[in-house]
Amino acid sequence: MIFLRQFLNVIIVLLIYAPWERTEAFQLDLDSKLKSENGAWYFNDSKFISGKGVPVHESLILKSVLAANLPQLNDEEKVNLIEDLVIGVRWNDDPLQMFRQDILGGALTFKHSCKKDIAEKVDSEWDLHYRTHCGDMQFLHAMASSESEVAADTYKKMIAWMEYSYRVATGSLHGDLYFKGVHYRMTGENAKIFKSIMLEGNPKRKMWRADGLFSLKCKRRSDLKCEQIPFSQETTRNIALGSLLHVLQDSFSRSHTARNSSGELLYFGFYNDQRQILHNALDREYVPPTEIELINISAKIIEAVVNDRYRDYPFDKVIRTELDSWGEVSKEVIVPALRPVRMESKATDLGLM
Repeated sequence: MIFLRQFLNVIIVLLIYAPWERTEAFQLDLDSKLKSENGAWYFNDSKFISGKGVPVHESLILKSVLAANLPQLNDEEKVNLIEDLVIGVRWNDDPLQMFRQDILGGALTFKHSCKKDIAEKVDSEWDLHYRTHCGDMQFLHAMASSESEVAADTYKKMIAWMEYSYRVATGSLHGDLYFKGVHYRMTGENAKIFKSIMLEGNPKRKMWRADGLFSLKCKRRSDLKCEQIPFSQETTRNIALGSLLHVLQDSFSRSHTARNSSGELLYFGFYNDQRQILHNALDREYVPPTEIELINISAKIIEAVVNDRYRDYPFDKVIRTELDSWGEVSKEVIVPALRPVRMESKATDLGLM
């Protein structure tokens, strides 16, 4: 009976929303696993309905970790890092783990959240599954959240999120720190933007924490029911880093941004104005820089975060916002990769209408 119910749920999902698997990014395969064959590591293509897609994000994580200089970690620790980062890189697309836990509820919510009249209403009072796909948190995929949003605003929200997730990843912003206290660990403007995104209109989230944010597992029937996965401190940190890397990776997808031949970012796309079939067709294609350059950028970020975890900072001599390498890495690596040339440019369909 249980198997029959699951089978019927899959059939219903296929009938109501066959292309749900792409979920707003370079493609994912939610059921792909890290494998090793003849000394070579790779993510397999599961071909199962709940993992339908291509493990592009997962493969980029694998290549980035292997390209990083991580002498502190042995092989087993690198495998653990890769597997945790994959949980994080999937989080942006499935922040409530609904596609894995509740395929029917996840697919129905996704479809509902992208209806034009619904998407226009989504704000901070809605749950993350609504907000991150067609709602007000599309910056998690390096995309604008409305057709009138200028590049400067999309960029600032991306950077604010990346500072938060970077500091959680290094440990300078503790996983059990309540959202109401993040301004003690983040730089001024980014802290204001982060709190605006997460708390404005929803004061209950003042008591949210990173170790809860990144560990929700939910199902939706008449209402949303969630529980928390007891991740370790290290896994929570790695999930946060994976989320940051997802934003970076998506900024090089041809269906998310437009860049010039030098790799400079020109425009952010707006998914709600795009035809999904055209968006999907470009979801495996990079814009300049090349894949190798993207991997090198990611590897530098991973190296810096891991180094911070092994570094002793003089707490009595350094201000709280300098208890990790965010300032240096954001200036030298992240900002050059993401800062738009035309800050005033509005979101576009990127020719995918």
